[in-house]
This record gives sequence, C-alpha cells and structure tokens, in this order.
Amino acid sequence: MRALGLVAFLLSAILPVTAAAAPMHAGGCEFRQGFAALRAAIPDVVGECLTAEHHDEVGNARQETTGWHGKGGLLYWRKADNWTGFTDGYRTWIAVRDGVVSRLNTERFDWEPDRLVPRLRDAEYRLPFGIEKTYRLVGGRYESRQLPFHLRTYIQLVESVTESGDLDGDGTPDAVGLLAVNGGGSGVFMFAVAMLDRDGQPVQAGYEFLGDRVSVNRFIISNGRITVDMVTHGPNDPMCCPTQRIVRPVNIRIPDPDARRTWPTGRVSGDGIVEGILGG
Repeated sequence: MRALGLVAFLLSAILPVTAAAAPMHAGGCEFRQGFAALRAAIPDVVGECLTAEHHDEVGNARQETTGWHGKGGLLYWRKADNWTGFTDGYRTWIAVRDGVVSRLNTERFDWEPDRLVPRLRDAEYRLPFGIEKTYRLVGGRYESRQLPFHLRTYIQLVESVTESGDLDGDGTPDAVGLLAVNGGGSGVFMFAVAMLDRDGQPVQAGYEFLGDRVSVNRFIISNGRITVDMVTHGPNDPMCCPTQRIVRPVNIRIPDPDARRTWPTGRVSGDGIVEGILGG
C-alpha cells in the first residue's frame, strides 16, 4: 500500500457490494443491505447504529454508528463504484469479495482508485480565453457553436494522462489533468490543469498552457510538484507534427491547503494564442 492521507469520514476504494443481508435493529434504527453485511462481518468494530441510513445529493449513502470505542464511526456507500466501508476516523475497514480488509486512514491500497479523478469529467474549469471564464464539462467534454458561422468549439479532458497525487501537502490525493481546446480551426491548444480535493470535490488551483498540437505522454507528481513528459515542436517541425521530446516542470502555483477560497490564476505565456477562440 502507498501512504496517502485521507480526510476522516470521506472514503475512496473499489467494492462490489454483495447481496443484501438481513437488517439489524438497534436503538430505533437499523442496518440494511451492504451496511448490514459489513456490520455482520465486524460487529464489534462498527458498534450500534445512531442514525438511519441517509443519502447525499448524488446518491451516496452514509450511516453514523457508535464505533468500537463508543466515540463514533461512519458506514459509507459510494454510488459511483458500488463501494462500502466503515471508518472510525483513524482506520478504515473495506468490504471486498473475500471478506473485509483494513488500513489506516493515512494509507491506501494499490488497487484503490482516487475519488477525485472520476469527478474531473464533470468539473468546472477556468480557462483564459480573452477574459478568464468558467466552463463545465459533461462526461469529459464541453461543446458550443459560435455565431455567425456556427463554428463548433470544444474542450475535451484527455483522460489517459490524468495523474493523481498530493499537490498541497494536506495528505489527500489531488490531480492534474490535460484539457484539449479547439476553437473551430486547426489548432488544438493543450492545457495542464491542477485540481485540488476539497471535501471530495475538484477545485481548480491553476493552469498552464503547454502548446498548440503538442503531445503529452504523461504527468508526474512528486513532492507536490508537477512534471510533464511531452513532445513539442522542434525548430523545423511543422505545426502538425512535433518531434522534440522534453521533460520539464509545470509552472502552476499551488495554494496553501488551509486557504479555503477561490484561487486566482495569472496569465501565462501563450495565452494570447488562444484568446477569444471560444467566444462569449
């Protein structure tokens, strides 16, 4: 497993939930289905229920319990990947096909996905077209048509190179993504975008324009710094066909993890190339 901090009571992992188990009643509330099955496997750890199962706005389920020490715990089911687990705020127990496994909240199994990465497909991004503007992707893509010629423009998340890792030092995995932007012409403008995990939601920390029709092999996150491995244009390369491989730092300033605000992003070299291509 690799050590990466997790915010207490917000969990990430893979789980196939098994068939519903019989409800267990305790103090006017009860455990149902996946929560009942997990509680049956580790009853002394989960303890008794304190509330009924309830759901958030996207359908994830949670239920508060006494925990093994009587100081409280949380059962959590995530709709996106059908996962069930329990945490006491220090350790997490995860239901898997063959039983239950546990780890510290400051650790992660190699097979655990990062909760932030799937949410990048439907996140909001600020990009510097004329004035900085926010665009929301749906399923990894934004599209519009510009008047008067009805040119189709788009922003596409290039998911194959998304990388996760702690960027702001709070112990929770963040992410860097690649956005490809086309304004109806031949140019495809590539942006590295740093996204921070703020209570499970992606919040943009900054961006850097990488070039027009460049090819990004991968991002690397190490010690809070982002590096890009990419192919850019050499002195004699046509715009269609870059050939020069480089590995360099991505120049995005990451804010203090305790600063809970909207972070400004300054204009960077290359912004003028793409100003206005998405219109208003």
